[in-house]
Amino acid sequence: MSTPDERPATAAGPLRRRPEVRQWAHHVADLNTGEVHTSVLGEPPTSRSRIEGLSRLGSLGGTTIFNGPTFVLTSKIPYVASPESWVTALIDYFNPFVGMQWTSPPSPQNPRNLTCYFSQLPAERSLLTISLVASAVSAPAAGHVSVGWVPVHQGGLPSDVVRFPIQGGDTEYTLDFTFERAGHAPPEFVMTLEPGIVWMQFNSVTLRTAPLVVFPGVFS
Repeated sequence: MSTPDERPATAAGPLRRRPEVRQWAHHVADLNTGEVHTSVLGEPPTSRSRIEGLSRLGSLGGTTIFNGPTFVLTSKIPYVASPESWVTALIDYFNPFVGMQWTSPPSPQNPRNLTCYFSQLPAERSLLTISLVASAVSAPAAGHVSVGWVPVHQGGLPSDVVRFPIQGGDTEYTLDFTFERAGHAPPEFVMTLEPGIVWMQFNSVTLRTAPLVVFPGVFS
């Protein structure tokens, strides 16, 4: 397994402590169909707002989907031995106290990405959540991140890719996407930064089962 690239912040751009976030965005997507929806929020997303966002994909889910077993990776805990899971990244700066940061715009000569793997995927539909804080170029232009998957340890270009817009000043992004692996071996999930992103910090990636069924009366 490769390790995150650690370079001085001055080599690519200024290291930033966690900004005072006043904007939030919630992206939902179906990795199998490519459907994507975006919601701009005036406060951090809640279980209810996330369920409402996920319902735009065609199914309603109770908040109980957030109560089951979860697997979480962060900058401080990028590797878990059992069940094996890990996250690595091509970044500009890594510090376990500050986190993984991309401090310069990506380019073909300067790629930026993040890869994660969970060896124990649920047999049913799953929900993968990536939490980020990012800044991008001003409207009407926007940066993007794309997320797809590749067979583990085989590399190559990700398939079933979905793209999420990253726009404006410091904003906290919750990327919720569902998928079914249809009996295939657990893949590597790859998030790639695209041009237009000025700065980004990785917070966490979480995997859980996503049984998108209706549980009346459970919305809080």
